[in-house]
Amino acid sequence: MTQKIRKYIVCFLILLFLLITPLTILYSQGYRFDIINKKVCLTGGLFIKGLPKSANIYLDEILVDKTDFLFGSILIDNLLPKQYKISVKKDGYYSWNKTLDVQEKQVIDAKNITLVPKNSEFFISNKNVENFWPFPEQEKIIIQEKEYNNNNSTLTDWSLKLLDSEKNIKSHLISAKKILGYRATSAPICLLTLDFSPDAALVLVKTKTDEQTQYFIIDLSKTNIKSIELDFSEQTIDNIWFHPKNSEKILFLANNQLFEKNVSETIKTQTEPILRDILACAFTKNNIYYLDTKGALIKTNFSLQGKEKLLKENFVLNPNKAYKLKVEQNFVFLFEGKTLYWLDTKSKTLEKLLDRAEDIKLAPDFKKICYFNNYEIWILFLDNQLEQPKRKSGEKVFLTRFSKKISDIFWWTNHYLIFTTEEISSAPLEDKRREIKIMEIDNRDKINSYILTESQNPKIFWNSFNKKLYVLNNEILYCSEKLIK
Repeated sequence: MTQKIRKYIVCFLILLFLLITPLTILYSQGYRFDIINKKVCLTGGLFIKGLPKSANIYLDEILVDKTDFLFGSILIDNLLPKQYKISVKKDGYYSWNKTLDVQEKQVIDAKNITLVPKNSEFFISNKNVENFWPFPEQEKIIIQEKEYNNNNSTLTDWSLKLLDSEKNIKSHLISAKKILGYRATSAPICLLTLDFSPDAALVLVKTKTDEQTQYFIIDLSKTNIKSIELDFSEQTIDNIWFHPKNSEKILFLANNQLFEKNVSETIKTQTEPILRDILACAFTKNNIYYLDTKGALIKTNFSLQGKEKLLKENFVLNPNKAYKLKVEQNFVFLFEGKTLYWLDTKSKTLEKLLDRAEDIKLAPDFKKICYFNNYEIWILFLDNQLEQPKRKSGEKVFLTRFSKKISDIFWWTNHYLIFTTEEISSAPLEDKRREIKIMEIDNRDKINSYILTESQNPKIFWNSFNKKLYVLNNEILYCSEKLIK
């Protein structure tokens, strides 16, 4: 090889080095050449996380990888900035699909994905069930069980029973006959509501006949179940609660006055009210919130030491409307009939959220609520959400509107809702079909919504403790398999 040729080779290598080195540096910094747009640009990435783990990830219908089996997550980097159709799939589950816009030098998150199982199994938990009330954070349920004659043709009675769904053990609590035994009446007795004390050791039962409304306390902590009849003399009770700090006490609202009473107190004992001129009240562990008859919204503690006015000006009351307060994590909500307001603590005013509202449901993370009417679902963020999509405290997001009637809404996870939708038709109630649906709250692109199952006229309850769904349909109580794994 001549010296001239060696010089050419050295010059070529130097030139090659000068060309490749900057390209390598640019590549390592995330620069790529976009063939479609014919330009050099910085890349972005996608971070995906969800359940179940080891799910397949598709970009624009091309399988690219799986989420890992430890954390159920994956980072896909070096993506050209553009829109990608993302799919998360696993056998036995509905796929999650969303189109997201990847931008330069940014990682787009989709890390709250929970795949909904297909063909979920439901098992019969109990028959002849008229209603049911699950214990908070437990696998026990109180059921109202119908009792028939020997031919199973004539309803003779009903009773409350304690059902341990995990051990499949059922124990008797109290029957309608025993309740009737407390009264000089032969009228049929209707069970209206049932509420648990804070420690779930006591149950408050509200019943009604044509003649009167009556309240009972059932003590579940006793070896032999003990029932106490509460007699409020001539007072008409507007509402009644267990004391949030002491299960041996109850609070009740009557004639715009709030009373406190020991459960074991003599039945006919007259009690002086602890607060007067009240239209509605609600409680946290340490405080009482109430709306008085002048429209003032007030917060005080249970010792009634110090009263804080929460509104800059009194709320203008409507004498034709009923009022109800709800307090969730110190956020105050007021129902005026079915018009829902929430307290803006900065302006000290009540802001209208929704007409014809049915209820509100607090998310398990305590950072947002779902509020809804018969056809619309909204989300109110109570705290800043830093993960994508980012939300500010107080931000309201309209989620969806249905042509079918919505009912029985629960938070399935912190980022999904489970509820029923009922077809609107003139068919008898027992013939109407209802869908049990699960829907995400991430409204970037299309909201993923799934039909878990269908039923005729179900009442549902989602138990976040054991991740199972309870469905009451045609007097049969069903329990699903574990839906989140």
